[in-house]
Amino acid sequence: MTLQERIDTDLKTAMKQREAGKSRLSVLRQVKAAAQYEQVRLGRPLSDDEWLAVLGREVRQREEVRPDLVRSGRPEVVAKLDEELRLVREYLPAQLGAADLAAAVAQVATELGANSKADLGRMMAVLVPKLRGQVDGTALRQAVEKQLG
Repeated sequence: MTLQERIDTDLKTAMKQREAGKSRLSVLRQVKAAAQYEQVRLGRPLSDDEWLAVLGREVRQREEVRPDLVRSGRPEVVAKLDEELRLVREYLPAQLGAADLAAAVAQVATELGANSKADLGRMMAVLVPKLRGQVDGTALRQAVEKQLG
């Protein structure tokens, strides 16, 4: 089952659950709308990797807003946002821990013979497709810089 099929199935299930699935329904509709926007922009159906990119953007948008909501002193809105983040993350692959990320970066550095900051681009070109959806791009870049630094 592709990621799109899984989201479509869960969307239908949430519609049938009415009140019980209201939060999930809202989040899935937002994700589906973002994916449809991307599909129209590209002019073709999205691959699973592109679906992961859309989901990653949805998570990032919510994470960027969270600190402002916490500072505003609105715990009910923060709780709703946390629930949305949890629901969107259900569709992303398991996130790599720091140790696993460091091991993956070290392995690629060894394979490529990378040992200086000049090799950053080559390493990122290999690691980004390999770890898509499993790690945030900023964390990946930091791990690569640490390995090369």
